[in-house]
Amino acid sequence: MKPAKGVPDLAERLRSANATPLVPFPGGEPPAVQPAATPAPAAPVRRPAADRKATGAMPPRQLTLRPPVDLWARYINAAAERSKQAGRTVTAQEIALEIMEKAAL
Repeated sequence: MKPAKGVPDLAERLRSANATPLVPFPGGEPPAVQPAATPAPAAPVRRPAADRKATGAMPPRQLTLRPPVDLWARYINAAAERSKQAGRTVTAQEIALEIMEKAAL
C-alpha cells in the first residue's frame, strides 16, 4: 500500500482552518458565549390518594401485548379498510384498543 502524501500538511491546514472564523466579526473577536441556565425540572403533579379513591380514577398502566401473527394481520387489514373509509390513517393498535374496550378488558 502506498504511503499517504501530504498528511502532515493537511493536518496543519485543518488546525488553522479550525482556528479561523468563517465570517469575520466587525469588532475583531467574537463575543464570549455564556451557557444558558437550565431551569430545574418541575416535579410531576400528583393527586393525593384520597382524591383518586373518591373519583375512582386510577393512573394509566403500560401494557405490552403480543397477539398471534394471524390476529395482528386481521387488525392491520381492518385498519387499512377503516383508513380508506375515514380518509385518515387508522393504526392496527387503535383497532386492537377498540376491540379490547368493547370486550371490557
